[in-house]
Amino acid sequence: MINKCFIQPVVDDDVLSSYHCKTCMFYLIENTPTSMWQPDNLVQCVDLCLRLLYKWIESAICPNYFIPEENMFDCKVYGHVQGQLLDILSNLLLQKCRYLVGISCDNIGQKLMMI
Repeated sequence: MINKCFIQPVVDDDVLSSYHCKTCMFYLIENTPTSMWQPDNLVQCVDLCLRLLYKWIESAICPNYFIPEENMFDCKVYGHVQGQLLDILSNLLLQKCRYLVGISCDNIGQKLMMI
């Protein structure tokens, strides 16, 4: 949802796909305590995902989860597009997840306001 709401309106759809986001989540799930991945930690988990995506975009390397030596950002994340992605993610991270309230898909924003 973050990709569709905040990134794809600015950057081509094929640059950062849902598969990149899922890969990021797989790596984090594998490398963080299981206790982290609870509904009460949604905001922290989203923040972790954005931070890892930022790191990958900054280095222009997104390792495939199943074939880690394959860079899924090869020939996609560089130059102006890389700068745009870093700017978007940087702005989202600075908002400390307040941007989640603005997501209308599945009424996520409204549900978060009730918490």
